[in-house]
Amino acid sequence: AVVSTQSGHYGRDKEAIGYYNNALDALRKPSVQKDIWCAVSNELSGVYFTMARIMQDCGSNSSDKSEVIREVTNLYNKSLRISEGLVREGFTLATGRTGGAHHKLASLYHAQARDTGHNPR
Repeated sequence: AVVSTQSGHYGRDKEAIGYYNNALDALRKPSVQKDIWCAVSNELSGVYFTMARIMQDCGSNSSDKSEVIREVTNLYNKSLRISEGLVREGFTLATGRTGGAHHKLASLYHAQARDTGHNPR
């Protein structure tokens, strides 16, 4: 992983992701135990969102900034795919995270544009 593992959080996050995916596999589809499916999916979306936010806000051990940006973008997009699906299913608790992920991605792209000197006016 590109992110610093200062306190081992990222290893535990990856382990949690595995367990959330196991739970979703066991449920097989949202129509079976929809409330549990939504809760597990929401938690999984939260893990991806939090990993991306920490990586974006606190940096990483990687000296390759483009690799960090790619990973942050990938994590936010994973969170968005899940949370947008939850919103479509009527799970309104996911709307805040959906908006937050779009906001953080916009901030990332805006900062990237400023850093590369592209400032459209």
